[in-house]
Parts: sequence; structure tokens; C-alpha cells
Amino acid sequence: MEPSEFVRLGALTSPETKPFVFAPLEETVPVFDGKFRVVQNATLLVNELVRAMTGAEDRTIELRGTLSYQVCSSEICYPPAQAAVRWRFDVRPLETERVPEDLRKK
Repeated sequence: MEPSEFVRLGALTSPETKPFVFAPLEETVPVFDGKFRVVQNATLLVNELVRAMTGAEDRTIELRGTLSYQVCSSEICYPPAQAAVRWRFDVRPLETERVPEDLRKK
């Protein structure tokens, strides 16, 4: 992920890799197998920049990054590739009124 003045990025977490023997090259490489999830938390910083955005016309924060990967089968490894990733968030003022009594969790 690209650094941002609006968020603090946490550590990237992913599942454990498994050793895979790529027979054509007689090489063992670490791989993710099947479905898996890679996670990186982003915490919104409540700083002057964010506070100023809540009253602005454009309240959008955009997080950008790049996913680098390589796909392999038992017979072929495709060239390494990259995909751009992007998330957009609308910053809204903090809600300071209490929830009505009939909607509160009991």
C-alpha cells in the first residue's frame, strides 16, 4: 500500500506458504495454494486534515497500492505480474447524538 497522510497502515498478514516442487526446473518454491486472504489494516487518523474534510464538498479518501503476484501450475509458471488496487472512502462527521432509546441494544 502507498503511504497516506490519512491512515496508519498495519502489517501485512497472509497465510503460511507451502513448499511446491516445480518439476520442470527441479526447484522448490514457497506458494499459497487454493483460496487465501491477504490482509492489511488501515486505521483512519483523526487529524486536522481529516477534520477539515468533514465539512468539505469532496470528502473522499483514496487508498492505493499494488498487488504483485505470480501464477504457477504444475507445468508452467507465468511471468510475474502486478495489479493496481484502490479503495475510496467518504469521510463523514462523527455522530455525536445518542441513539433513540427504542433503538438501543438491551
